[in-house]
Amino acid sequence: MTFILTHFKRKLSLFISFIIFASGCATTIEKAVEKDKAVRDQLIIDSLTITPKVAKPRDKIKVDLWFSLISLDEQKYFNVSETIILSNGKEEIDLIKKETKKPKGVHSLTLEITIPSNPEIGEYKIIARVSADDQTKTKSESFTIKK
Repeated sequence: MTFILTHFKRKLSLFISFIIFASGCATTIEKAVEKDKAVRDQLIIDSLTITPKVAKPRDKIKVDLWFSLISLDEQKYFNVSETIILSNGKEEIDLIKKETKKPKGVHSLTLEITIPSNPEIGEYKIIARVSADDQTKTKSESFTIKK
């Protein structure tokens, strides 16, 4: 009888240990699923390029923005806001701001700016700000205006 009780206690102890272990695994799996949901949809600014980097009055400057919308959901559409800002360090001007719905994938925005005939000489910055659902990313590049 003592042997049976000892054996039963050992089996019960193993069973309880297994339940605690399984419960811990379930919690870990639930945390991993929640973490996956948090990073499932992503916005990445792939590149922002300005050409040329040095310009004169009446030159044209081309701004190319590339960004990626990543989702595990094949049918996902993002609420996207794209803003291109010109800054001279003192003030900022929105050159373009548009809001659309876009599917997952790689997207681009191209903008051509003509330098006025009498601009302030110096360094300028183009700032690209892209928002997709609850994420916002910003990238900037500089260029110079010379006489």
